[in-house]
Amino acid sequence: MWLGVKTPLHHASWQAVHDAWRTADQCDSLASAWVFDHVTAVWGDQTGPCMEAWTALAALSAVTTRIAVGTMCSPIALRHPFLLAQMACTVQQVSGGRLCLGVGSGSKAWELDGLGLSHPSSAARAERLSEGITLIAHALSRDGAFHHVGRFYDCHMPTGAKRTLGEFPKPELVVGGRSDRILRIAAAQADHWNFPKGTRAEYEQARDTMTRYAMELGRSVPSCSAHIVWEGFSPRWLLDELKAWSATGVGGVIVALPAPWPPDAVNRLADVANRL
Repeated sequence: MWLGVKTPLHHASWQAVHDAWRTADQCDSLASAWVFDHVTAVWGDQTGPCMEAWTALAALSAVTTRIAVGTMCSPIALRHPFLLAQMACTVQQVSGGRLCLGVGSGSKAWELDGLGLSHPSSAARAERLSEGITLIAHALSRDGAFHHVGRFYDCHMPTGAKRTLGEFPKPELVVGGRSDRILRIAAAQADHWNFPKGTRAEYEQARDTMTRYAMELGRSVPSCSAHIVWEGFSPRWLLDELKAWSATGVGGVIVALPAPWPPDAVNRLADVANRL
């Protein structure tokens, strides 16, 4: 079972995030590092500072060399999928091919409303996510003229995003979420599925459902990970929690650090990982 660390970009300084990622990159027991993707602070004081995800991710990719890097997750509605594909290609180049492109349907109504973006029903958000993923996959595969006409997106470009990838492969596509609609999308379109906060029993039920959907489609089952929040930064609690998650057979666990986190939080996480 691999471990990753997730640093929120609110209520934290650039230096704190930078140092956490540099430390994670030097810890062989940690496989990946992730940022969240929100335009304002999500927890606590919403007027507090919050850095933009893809700008930060490009910079963090440039100061790391080993760990996989990614977003967990980018709401598909925040950016046009073609633009997101180009951003992903850019970070894939900057990182040397280490990007995991995490996307989700976007559940924060106030965030989208504040930007004048639509926040439709959960069914429509899932459909928009599916179409967005289709557009991204198409853009990443095209180096000629690109055209897409759908329910949510209309895009016509002189070239797809493939040329921006250069010599690097397409980034791994990660879908995050646990509703039945999202599980169907993950089964049909994702390389990897991430289970957001929830119990292990809920994870196992969702994993089995997603696996069944993938098998019904005759598709390889996406790899799976779970997401937990390390409240209190107790190594004992985290070790017990990760052992319990390991017993589910989950492929990996992403450990989110609430902000602000102690300067040695990533080292503590790495020490726990070494004891698994």
